[in-house]
Amino acid sequence: MTHTLTALRQLINLFFGINRPETITIEQQRYLRIFQAVVAGIAQQGTLVILRVLSVTFALPLLAQERFGIWVTIQNLMLWMTLADFGIANGLISDVARTYSEDRHDEAQRYVAAAFWLLTTLCVILLIVFGFIWMNVDWAAVLKVETSSAQAEVGPAIGIAVALFILNLPLTLTPRIYHACQKGHIGNLWLMAGNLLSIVAFILVVALEGNLIELVIATFGATLLVAIVSTAWLYFRSQPQLRPKFSALDWTIGLHLGRDSFQFLLIQFAWLVLFQTDNMIIASQLGAGEIASYSIAWDLFLYTGFLSSVLTYPLWSSYSAAFAQRNMRWIRRAFVSTTSLSLLVTAVLVGVLLVLGRQIIDIWSRGTVTAEQTLLIGMAVWTLLSVWGRSIASVLNSIKKIRLQAIAGVLTAILNIGLSLYWIQMYGLVGVIMATVVAYSILIVPLSIQALRVLSQPEGSA
Repeated sequence: MTHTLTALRQLINLFFGINRPETITIEQQRYLRIFQAVVAGIAQQGTLVILRVLSVTFALPLLAQERFGIWVTIQNLMLWMTLADFGIANGLISDVARTYSEDRHDEAQRYVAAAFWLLTTLCVILLIVFGFIWMNVDWAAVLKVETSSAQAEVGPAIGIAVALFILNLPLTLTPRIYHACQKGHIGNLWLMAGNLLSIVAFILVVALEGNLIELVIATFGATLLVAIVSTAWLYFRSQPQLRPKFSALDWTIGLHLGRDSFQFLLIQFAWLVLFQTDNMIIASQLGAGEIASYSIAWDLFLYTGFLSSVLTYPLWSSYSAAFAQRNMRWIRRAFVSTTSLSLLVTAVLVGVLLVLGRQIIDIWSRGTVTAEQTLLIGMAVWTLLSVWGRSIASVLNSIKKIRLQAIAGVLTAILNIGLSLYWIQMYGLVGVIMATVVAYSILIVPLSIQALRVLSQPEGSA
């Protein structure tokens, strides 16, 4: 018992960087930071899973099928709204990771200031534009809502959700900056805190038998509140040298950041099309009531790729620092080990879901949703492909090899939409995941070749 407690204490000390050995090498420090970020990331993903499980288990009976479809659509809309940052948050990571690792904190601060004030300006513009759009759109007609309760709630719910999201835009930089500074575990812990507060707020709304509008205010409002506190902690306690003072704003850096960010925007667009147009196509072709089966199955398989998901940003920033130091040997070792582990873990979990997935969905949805086995098979293939895709993207993004990703990604997104619209008429929900798998398989080939060429560079030549 004493040995177990000692080992647990050592693990906790390792996670928080307490009593770290003085002889630790730079390479060991990178692995330690990745380990810290992954542990915190898994915990954060765990709270997100709890929130999603609660969303299905309790929101579906509370809201009924149609309003639940609107709830899912709002969540998907929020993912599309991530394009509103024009790729600035992702464009910032490599530059801050590189300059911060070389102790050029003044330059890193200028990058942060440029990104922060660009997003703040966008925030104001988008609030004005969306306010005009919201007042002139019949949201009930757009989403083909029929019941009176859903018609009354859909407009305000969408308006509040989008407004809260836009206000959060400048704060989306915060977790990226934590990762760029090799402190991703802190960023993930703050995200976990946001999820936990959202869970508490969600439970309160359900207990009080609230409506869709109250559900939106509770969950999205909780996330915004924690993001504000997290950002204040970053700029005034954790990394005050990176505080985005207006005096640190450099328009030359802003233009440089904007150029790279546009390419990241195209990549984000392509990924969102591959990830999120499915529900929109299903809603438009089959009706919002059909979203639940596809969305729940999608969420279930999404969790199996949790390891590659939490590794993405820690590896991205670590690769950037290693490339700056021309340490190709470490990059290759880290790529092989993390990719192999991610694929192995995901394959095991996917296998379990192929056997038990339909039963889990039945229990999860309290018997209100079913899924075909062929749909689960398609989701399994897609999940494994996406794990490999994240691994190679971390390598390419770390050195901003993003032009091919942007071009191929947009073409693939267009192909995915076309195939989905065609195959949904022939095969129903299964046709949608088939289109996603085929389109992404085409995209992954040239990106894999490019990433492997980068990894094959000799030591000291990065």
